[in-house]
Amino acid sequence: MADDDERVVPLVAAAMDIPEVTDEPVADTLEEWLRERQLLLLLDNCESVVGAVASFAGRYLPRCAGVRIMATSREVLGVRGERTLRTPPLHVADDPAQAADSDAVELFMVRASAASPDFDADTVDVATVAQICRRLDGLPLAIELAAARLRALSLEQIAARLDDRFRLLRAGDRTLEATVTWSYDLLTEAEQDVFVRLAVFPADFSLDVAESVIADDVVARRDIADLLTRLVEKSLVTTVNVDSSYRYRLLETLREYALARLAARGEVDRWNDRLLDWARSGVEYVEASLRRPAQDAALQAVGADSATFRAAMDRATERGDHLTALEIASVVPIGLISERRRSIADSLARAGRAADGWVAGVAYSALGELAYDQGDWQAASEAIRISRDHFLAAGSDHHAAWADLNGSYAAWGMADLPEVDRVISEAIALFRKGDDMLGLGYALWVASLRTPDLDEAQRLAAEADQLLRATDSPMAIAHNAEGRGIIAYDRNELADAAAFVADAVETFARFGNLGCSAHALEAASAVVGRDGRAEVATELLGAADELRQRSGAGHKPWEIRARHGDIEERIALLSPARREASLSAGRRHTLESAARVALDALGAVSTVNAL
Repeated sequence: MADDDERVVPLVAAAMDIPEVTDEPVADTLEEWLRERQLLLLLDNCESVVGAVASFAGRYLPRCAGVRIMATSREVLGVRGERTLRTPPLHVADDPAQAADSDAVELFMVRASAASPDFDADTVDVATVAQICRRLDGLPLAIELAAARLRALSLEQIAARLDDRFRLLRAGDRTLEATVTWSYDLLTEAEQDVFVRLAVFPADFSLDVAESVIADDVVARRDIADLLTRLVEKSLVTTVNVDSSYRYRLLETLREYALARLAARGEVDRWNDRLLDWARSGVEYVEASLRRPAQDAALQAVGADSATFRAAMDRATERGDHLTALEIASVVPIGLISERRRSIADSLARAGRAADGWVAGVAYSALGELAYDQGDWQAASEAIRISRDHFLAAGSDHHAAWADLNGSYAAWGMADLPEVDRVISEAIALFRKGDDMLGLGYALWVASLRTPDLDEAQRLAAEADQLLRATDSPMAIAHNAEGRGIIAYDRNELADAAAFVADAVETFARFGNLGCSAHALEAASAVVGRDGRAEVATELLGAADELRQRSGAGHKPWEIRARHGDIEERIALLSPARREASLSAGRRHTLESAARVALDALGAVSTVNAL
């Protein structure tokens, strides 16, 4: 019997009151006793004796046919026949209306009622309880300790003090910090190094990003995947499945603990600077892709790490590196439209005259695009004009031509239609001359929506589609597909309109673009409404309005409402009660669920009209 086994066998025998037999090893006595029985043996909290428990199971399970073992541990035992059942944190519903039924909230209520005689679960602010449980990551021990604090603190006082949760959540010998420390102390030195370094990530991250940021001469890049896997197996890192690919994150509670450890080592600045180096590389990658076919893929790649880029931007500002902060804000979708617009303006002001040439061109171009996203046409026009001047000064005629194209959108918003048509005509000529298929495709898309000749509009949009597909630019293809749907709608070709708009809805949702999804859902609402399904049309309209509000985007001049008037007129046959019920149902949709409703409804239009 190995030494490790001897740590477990006597404990199991004693727990079962198995008497010792003279001159016979306890292990043999236990085996003889177990062999004659059918039972489930529960071994709790095995983290510190994983090897011993694995050896125990490896000996007794093959020899004792009636025995089954259930072991609780933060990591798997790794024995033959083992089946793992993970117990994730308790759920907290995102919908306030469902929060009261969440497991985490229910646990808080039960423990709070036991801890404080004055606690009334029927009148308490459930939203605040849900906020506390969510901030505590649904961890049962943390929730129980927080509920116990109601003996001396109000619910609001507890919520306000969660930034210092390890000081707050103490109850005699039971503390949240002691529990996490116990798990941390069981890690190898390399695992501890990786765990604390991961605290620099404010949100989920990919393996590639972790390898780029936290590897050094102590923890080699090639070892990060293995060490990260071991931390996942020990329940200190959580996996997030995004598009069939794993990303990773630290629960907020564990990240706060890791940050404290990193600070104790004096390494916070070092790893935040490494994060900033990574962000600079990401910005260079996106800048090289702007206004080129690779743009969509580049923006989608960095968009997944927007919170991490935001943290790097804050680090650059803290260090006085305002040009880097400006570049990050200008090229990476770091937040909602208003937030990003404010960040660019602030960084421009801090950078002052140092922001010139190419960097300034990119910054003002982004400001212009964000301004017209919000319907601030005059500000958009002015920012785009400045960006064009900077691009020309930097010798980039290519990006200056794109500034002209963006200027046409602002002119359209200001209802200066002759200027729109003039600029688009010039842009088409410039893009053809420069053999810029992506720019030409976008310009033809605008031209197709501007011409009153529907046959010509159809021809221009078809040419745009060929060009954009040749450049493999899915977002541009989707914009043009929605335009083709609008043109088919005008031609009363409803099946074609539904098919085109469905393509746009699917792509915008796949890219997670709230603003573009809003106007695509609005187009879907118009098509479905003309097909006679007023309630679904109204639901889609409600979803479009909600997504637009969440994104901070305003209406664009080429959208279906501007082209056809208020589409609510098409659903006026609904009673006020039914209309409000459908709008409310739409407002409750996520982007994904709204897209599913739209695609199902548009698919039915295509089917019916094709018969």
